Amino acid sequence: MKTLNNKYSKWYNQLIQSRKLRKLPKGVCFESHHIIPRSLGGDNLKENKVSLLPREHFIAHLLLTKMYCGQALHKMSFAFNRMLSVSPDHQRYRPTSRFYELARRLVGEAVSYANTGKVPWNKGVAMPKEQKERQSATIKKNGRVAWNKGLSKDDPRVAKYAKSQSGVSKNKDQTAWNKGIKWKKKLKQNLPT
Repeated sequence: MKTLNNKYSKWYNQLIQSRKLRKLPKGVCFESHHIIPRSLGGDNLKENKVSLLPREHFIAHLLLTKMYCGQALHKMSFAFNRMLSVSPDHQRYRPTSRFYELARRLVGEAVSYANTGKVPWNKGVAMPKEQKERQSATIKKNGRVAWNKGLSKDDPRVAKYAKSQSGVSKNKDQTAWNKGIKWKKKLKQNLPT
């Protein structure tokens, strides 16, 4: 995959080089970033990783969406969109509404591009024969079955899934950003006079 030679590539390279030289103090929250993304052929070697603060990691992925075109752009768009998925375990940079809109637009463009009749990236990649036979035998025998079909509500897998979908945070001290703000008061502040 060839990167575009533009200002975003230059900014990305400057960010990575400056952060490679930096020593982070102990106790600072950082994330490991693949300099060449794994989806574009990067590996897990130490030379291909750099420690970034959550906000820097977000910016690096934003820059990656501006550095590539074609199929690589689609992969980087989906990776950037994943940066918006904040789980209770991670202390990620919370993006502004503009960045959220940009990420959603990039993913929408990637999906619409894929639906225009162009050849998908995995076209021609065959499923292993054994897996295909197992899958077709299961479907013939049972039809398409949900993963939790036949499991009781007491099953630990079902309970784990339900807990992950409930939005209950492991950190009980975590509060919403707008807790205690009355929406009418906030709305009035944003209205033009």
